[in-house]
Amino acid sequence: MSLDIQCEQLSDARWAELLPLLQQCQVVRLDDCGLTEARCGDISSALRVNPALTELSLRSNELGDAGVHCVLQGLQSPSCKIQKLSLQNCYLTGAGCGVLSGTLRSLPTLQELHLSDNLLGDAGLQLLCEGLLDPQCRLEKLQLEYCNLSAASCEPLASVLRAKPDFKELTVSNNDINEAGVRVLCQGLKDSPCQLEALKLESCGITSNNCRDLCSIVASKASLRELALGSNKLGDVGIAELCPGLLHPSSSLRTLWIWECGITAKGCADLCRVLRTKESLKELSLAGNELGDEGARLLCETLLEPGCQLESLWVKSCSFTAACCSHFSSVLTQNKFLLELQISNNRLGDAGVQELCKGLGQPGSVLRVLWLGDCDMSDSSCSSLAATLLANHSLRELDLSNNCLGDAGVLQLVESVRQPGCLLEQLVYVDALGGVARAAQGGRRGLGRTQAHASLLASVQPVRHLLVRGDGGPAAGPGGGEAIPEGHLLRRFLSLLSLDDRLRGTPGADQPLPCPRPAYPRFEEKRSDPLIFASIFWTLYKPLKHFLGRRGSCPSWGPCELCWHQRRHHLTWHGFLTA
Repeated sequence: MSLDIQCEQLSDARWAELLPLLQQCQVVRLDDCGLTEARCGDISSALRVNPALTELSLRSNELGDAGVHCVLQGLQSPSCKIQKLSLQNCYLTGAGCGVLSGTLRSLPTLQELHLSDNLLGDAGLQLLCEGLLDPQCRLEKLQLEYCNLSAASCEPLASVLRAKPDFKELTVSNNDINEAGVRVLCQGLKDSPCQLEALKLESCGITSNNCRDLCSIVASKASLRELALGSNKLGDVGIAELCPGLLHPSSSLRTLWIWECGITAKGCADLCRVLRTKESLKELSLAGNELGDEGARLLCETLLEPGCQLESLWVKSCSFTAACCSHFSSVLTQNKFLLELQISNNRLGDAGVQELCKGLGQPGSVLRVLWLGDCDMSDSSCSSLAATLLANHSLRELDLSNNCLGDAGVLQLVESVRQPGCLLEQLVYVDALGGVARAAQGGRRGLGRTQAHASLLASVQPVRHLLVRGDGGPAAGPGGGEAIPEGHLLRRFLSLLSLDDRLRGTPGADQPLPCPRPAYPRFEEKRSDPLIFASIFWTLYKPLKHFLGRRGSCPSWGPCELCWHQRRHHLTWHGFLTA
């Protein structure tokens, strides 16, 4: 039995209804519910008499040190069997870590602890590690993203790694631990008997000088499945140092995220040797690296090799042009493993997109997810895409965001989506200047770009709730529209401007857009125009604060995209619409 509430301000009456559930649910999640220290006494009392509790999440609530202390007292019962505790973004400071450290000594069942987005500092981390080193503590997964840590925190963490053979996952991303700190962590891992499965060090100040140490970790830890090094200055030299570890016979890495690492086609050539050799590697992000068309050619030639079994490739913002699309077209036709291709923000143009359509239209294509946002395509590409949607039987998600599509092009796409033979589940079109248009299956939600696009997409399904405010008022209400084959649904259709105070009482207008799965975490989308970002951010803040938390801790928070405070879950525009 689970209690899962997100982004709901809990009144006294509502709180009274929930308290009995806190005493019996196995999983309790009250994320961003406006909880403060005042509610923590009730929470503590309820947890004390709940022997079934295995997971507690109170993320994005202003509990503070005193509130966290009170909650932890409720977990001191001898019958407590909690396994996962999330206190992410709860305003915990270094001063509160002493109590948390003591709690770790008395919770032998606790396996997973999330403390990201709390300003613990080096002193707080030192206190935390004292508890982690206790023989009674059997923690396996620790998340410390955005915790204001420096290199001084790495020696205590290394000591924990040496002492804990059951440790499996460490996240220290977005802390300024720099070269010296990474070197200390790597030495701790070399000395540790732990079977580490995931190591996440994104945006930590790593340079090419650390890559030899990281190479040793990859080679020596056969259990390692995920390595995240994005937004670090590795360069081609660092990649050359890392690849021998990836090629080691004992390496079984499945996921490698090296977005925005200063890699060029030269470094890409080294990575291609790994792709040819390692069938275990399934996910690779090279987004934000200047690979160019030469890098694209090398990747595509490798993807056609029988030894390459990559399933997800992210090459967004890699300086590709239409010249490389014939290579990708061959991959789409011949490769039987690649299921997801994120190639947005590359200047492919209509010619490049039409070339991709040739590959997608072939019977052998197996691709399921294709991202073509910001690719300089226009209505000229829509006829090819529309035909491809009918000919292709594998594609399930297609994102065309921020392209210059007019009503004529959108109409062609919608007509294909309406056909019974079209198996597409999500067709996404987002215009940063005007909103979002979406036609999708399975009860998905959509947001309208213009009145004209609203009319086109509204015709896809009898909409349950239609609010389009392009010119100052609702264009339609519940119901209406034309029936189409079962499965092609457009549940909700809102313009960005519809989410304002004047619509606060409209049923459903205040509800957050849920996102039960990770929203494609490989690459932070830097927005070039902060004014565009600001207008959309403030318009959508209330219904989306479920994703945002109460304070922005993203290092590029100004013109950055919306950021969900969880491990690397940086949302794309597609992400916050996923239902």
